[in-house]
Amino acid sequence: MRQAYAIVFLISCIHALRLLPINDNSNAMSFEEEEAECRAKFEHHSEEMLRLLDYPQLMCSPPFPEHHNYSFTKISEFPDTHLKIRKDPKHEHIIVEGSESSGSHFMIRLVAESFGILDLVTSDTTITDNVVLYHVSQPEGSACQFTKRVPLLDDYGCVETQTSECEMPLKTVGRLAIKVKDVVMNYRERGESIKVIQTVRDPEISMLANHKGHCTNGQLEIEDNEIAFKLMLEAQQLDEVTTVCYEQMLDEGEAYVARLFQKAGLNPHVQNFPKIQNGNAKYSVRERKCGFSSSAYMTLCPDSPHTKELHRMGCKELK
Repeated sequence: MRQAYAIVFLISCIHALRLLPINDNSNAMSFEEEEAECRAKFEHHSEEMLRLLDYPQLMCSPPFPEHHNYSFTKISEFPDTHLKIRKDPKHEHIIVEGSESSGSHFMIRLVAESFGILDLVTSDTTITDNVVLYHVSQPEGSACQFTKRVPLLDDYGCVETQTSECEMPLKTVGRLAIKVKDVVMNYRERGESIKVIQTVRDPEISMLANHKGHCTNGQLEIEDNEIAFKLMLEAQQLDEVTTVCYEQMLDEGEAYVARLFQKAGLNPHVQNFPKIQNGNAKYSVRERKCGFSSSAYMTLCPDSPHTKELHRMGCKELK
């Protein structure tokens, strides 16, 4: 009964949205004002109802603009930024990074459990006697619409300060991304142990998931997604870097993760391996297009079932 009501309600919402009058130039609202007004119509509904409707408030946001070529930095700035990191040769350093909503939080918990850390309190930075775990979304920090200048850091870890406490870069900048290749090179130069696990998810689905809170601006969301893919592509061939493909993990399960952990030099035997939930099931991609992010995904994840689907559409890997 509730599902039937939900369908009727959704149809009425779509009809109402289609009947909205077109603003003339003399009384036009900004995209942000239109989106806020539209989203307000759904605020009084319960979370259960919104879930049944597959979060209809997402219809309020401007649609993603078409993109067929690499287009990042049209709105945001990503300036190269040097960061002085404190030397720490006694720890092994593990960075788990990926585009927003790509499964990196799930992966950092698996990595933690491979080190016997079963009670991970925070998934951003964890320091034990022998290992430091860092989680970095690409980009990391505040929502995209609040920060248009995103430093691209050439190093990552505890910043050099006058105190003995570990102070992370995010404390001084609102938002950041890391140039994975440069970070690895700087760790090599210091003679420190570094491993990077980068998580890759179908970009159309990760952007839909990201749209729920991390980034509600369609154009900025595309830019964030593309810069993340660019950074991962630059680093994929490094020995210290392991790429985990979300859809392939769903397809092959625990054996896939164990194989990659073994290759990365991590403990492949995670005692309390959690059930892998299909986070893609709740999203429906209405129309796919071949563009930079889809081609980058195919390049990073050649054996993913979604790459096969993109091949059938005529999309190609990057050369």
